[in-house]
Amino acid sequence: MASVGLIRAGILRPVASYVERQGGSATALLARNGLPAWVRGDPELLIPMTALVRLGADAASVHGAGAIAEASQVADIATFGMLGRLMCAGSTLGGALDALVEHQAAFMSTGRIWVAPHGYDVELCHAFPSLDERWHQTTHYALGMMIAIVRRAAGPSWRPATVRSQAGRSDALAGVEGLADAAIAYAQPVTSIVVPRDLLPKPLPAFAPPAAAEIDGWRATAPAIDFARSIGQIIETLSCDGFPRIETTASTIGTSVRTLQRQLAKAGFTHEQLLAQSRCAIATALLEKTDSKILDIALDLGYSDHAHFTRAFRRWTGHSPQEFRQNRTNG
Repeated sequence: MASVGLIRAGILRPVASYVERQGGSATALLARNGLPAWVRGDPELLIPMTALVRLGADAASVHGAGAIAEASQVADIATFGMLGRLMCAGSTLGGALDALVEHQAAFMSTGRIWVAPHGYDVELCHAFPSLDERWHQTTHYALGMMIAIVRRAAGPSWRPATVRSQAGRSDALAGVEGLADAAIAYAQPVTSIVVPRDLLPKPLPAFAPPAAAEIDGWRATAPAIDFARSIGQIIETLSCDGFPRIETTASTIGTSVRTLQRQLAKAGFTHEQLLAQSRCAIATALLEKTDSKILDIALDLGYSDHAHFTRAFRRWTGHSPQEFRQNRTNG
């Protein structure tokens, strides 16, 4: 069964910032589209791609059809979390594009990015596997993001001359500053911009590269490619502020409770099982990495007392919390 498409929450930051610059409420925008406000605080959290699609359409309906492309083309790539840091540490535009292509699977599980020859120049390409009109604003967003990446080396006034868009014709793009000089072809197999080859060796502003261990840890949390694990990752994100009911999880991915239950059953899981896995992961991390009292951990995880948490933890791991912490300390 196919996974739920996921993407890192850092992708939300340019839209949220744009809405606030326009006098709107980013918190309200997120809430209307099934996302808690605190997802802005951690760019590495995983959110459903469908939530981004809904959010983009919502922002465009309030602030104008070109708002999403405008928001993304002025984005600060460095604020995107690990992927942004890896691109900024690429030293040149070519290095940044190499990092984007190499690490994209740890950033998102829907869509593909690549660089292709285009005569003497190159074409930076992005494609979603399937597309309907609900995705048009997300396509515009990807287009603006491509411009933002190139502008980090070429300067804030750089504009592409040749553009393709997977989305259908949109008069809104004609009003986007970064596309003012572009010849735009619509309803294409890919969304792309042509980048002059002589820009590739252009240096980027100095940026400290992430440590190798940090990169490995980030890649280990990449979006899952199976259905149950992708739902588990959504639950992990929602669990940052209390453990979600199945109604919350279903709403976040844009489906019904009955459909979610049926799809999980086909994969051999229930929502409660995935919720337990999330609690186990959080509990083991707290026991390993903090000195928090076991009672405090139990209460944080929603258990009424030490005993209930201990029984659950023993089911998960075969050890009591005390034994688990002691074993890790001695190891």
